[in-house]
Amino acid sequence: MTASIDWNTIDLGGETDTSITVSNGSLVVPKGLEKIDNFITEEDASDLLSGFDRQSFTWAGFEQRRKVTRFKEEDLNGGGLPSGIENLVQKFIQQTGRKPTEVAVEEYPKNQLHKLLNTDKATVSTFEASTKFNYQEEKNDYFMAILPIYASAVEYINRPKIRKPDCWDLYSEQHCSGILLEKRCLYVKTDEYLFEWRSRISTLGPDERGDQPILFVKFYFLPPENLSETEQLEDSIFGYRPSEDLLDRPDKMPPIEDILTVIVTTSPIKSNPSTELLERVFDTFPNGGDSFAYKCRKIIVCDGCRQRDAKTTKKHNNFKQAMRNGIVNDDQYENYTQFKQNLSKLCESAQQDSAFWNTSVEELDTRHGYGFALRHALQECVSTPYVIVIQHDRTFMRPTPIEATLRAMWHNHHRIKYVGMSMRSNLLYRDQFGSKYGRSYMEAMKTCILRPPELQVDGTAYGPEGANLDNMDYGGQPRLRQNLEALVETYRSSMCHADHQEWLASNPIPSAKAQLSLTPTFFWYDNVHICETAHYRDFVFHPPYKMVVRGGFVEDKLSPVIKKAVERMGLVQGHARFGCYLLDDHSGMFFTGHLDGGSYITKDKRMVFQQRSSTGSSMSEDKL
Repeated sequence: MTASIDWNTIDLGGETDTSITVSNGSLVVPKGLEKIDNFITEEDASDLLSGFDRQSFTWAGFEQRRKVTRFKEEDLNGGGLPSGIENLVQKFIQQTGRKPTEVAVEEYPKNQLHKLLNTDKATVSTFEASTKFNYQEEKNDYFMAILPIYASAVEYINRPKIRKPDCWDLYSEQHCSGILLEKRCLYVKTDEYLFEWRSRISTLGPDERGDQPILFVKFYFLPPENLSETEQLEDSIFGYRPSEDLLDRPDKMPPIEDILTVIVTTSPIKSNPSTELLERVFDTFPNGGDSFAYKCRKIIVCDGCRQRDAKTTKKHNNFKQAMRNGIVNDDQYENYTQFKQNLSKLCESAQQDSAFWNTSVEELDTRHGYGFALRHALQECVSTPYVIVIQHDRTFMRPTPIEATLRAMWHNHHRIKYVGMSMRSNLLYRDQFGSKYGRSYMEAMKTCILRPPELQVDGTAYGPEGANLDNMDYGGQPRLRQNLEALVETYRSSMCHADHQEWLASNPIPSAKAQLSLTPTFFWYDNVHICETAHYRDFVFHPPYKMVVRGGFVEDKLSPVIKKAVERMGLVQGHARFGCYLLDDHSGMFFTGHLDGGSYITKDKRMVFQQRSSTGSSMSEDKL
């Protein structure tokens, strides 16, 4: 698995003649690293799980999933441990002179480890001791020890200049390396190594085939976590700006046209030069309220493109895929140019009763991709504290409480940074999350659900008793309406619905009102969303974080970063850095739809296609 690495042996020194195997021959050996060779025998390893039910393992971890079972201090002192674990704990105490307060057995699925050792310093950001602690006084008391049982593994380590998970600057190039954790050998971390270095199980050992369980026993005695809520809020890393976030805002929110800018992103598509797709999108804006549709400033960002040439790679031979990557042929280039001209005329001629009123077109000379096109708009075109981002084929399917959502964000700006409008695929997000990550994460997630009073809205328009189905745009198609009715029934049997009903039982609201909720999301959906401008511009697009790349979508790179933050900081703290939520009115209906701009055909061309189909013509839809 790691055969391409040149491994080096470094002597640990001290009374015992021990050494470690590392990928960086110039590694500065961490102070506080101890190793006991052959801590257990092969027979001990075979007997370890004697009387131990591996089926009792529960899934843990967020970004790096693994099976875990834990034994707390009361288990260690009260007996009743599996015999293999009890013998191992006693042996640990005898040989190290240290008494653990917790023992964990972890099994890593093979698919959770990298095939090759990644020596990128940014891949490791997890501290074994999760809280800051002045270890100078009792530096030898606290420890963490790890024992690989059946298979050797590589743990990648580094030491940042500052003890922060998101600090990518290291002490030096000699402060990062892969360390080979040899099977049946014990590695103990204390002192500086425990508190100042970060680590992560990365790959299997170089001689492992992966046919043995990747099993570790870990022994802990760590300081308690003691961060207060105030300390968490004042943490200036990873998205928090105390000078702004801790300032009170006026109780009365200004009109939304003064605080919200609408950003619509577009790029070359098959329906160019027609503006019909965008017209259909803008026609749904009144669902967000009159002020949103007719008063807010709107910016349509037209991404640049690249014309096909001899250098175009084979993977772009497919025209639809090529357009998605901003590569067009000569005809498509002319169509896109004409589309931008048509769009500018449409905006310039719009009257006050048109959603295109107060709309400007921002043309980019070169292809940026969705993410960087959005960044350009945020940096160059926006002066309001909030933006709502809409892709060129996303629509509002029914009335959507834009103003109420903004009010909730305005009065809870230190917590709510992003609110996504639900779509069909994430309507049951809470259930999807629970089935994937299990009960413990689900319980933590429930503590993060917000139900601000600003989202207590008209019960005739929203919520289980609202006229949601009647207000839904289903295009007059009875079958679609039936599907939506079935979706409502599915929702009513979901965890989302049950949790909300339980909350309502102890938090009654006026009968004429519906309480909407904000569900924490660990995926940054590019679908229609409202976001704090400074959070987007100064955090998400902050260059050192590299959370968005040129040519890509925001959700593709940022979502894995959110998962990693949760993995290393815990669900509550990891999510708080991003402050992203999904809006749910508990009606069982979603707010937004998708027209699929890449395949969109204008009404006129659809009629031609239908006529040709009825006459037996072989012309394909792709040629229209």
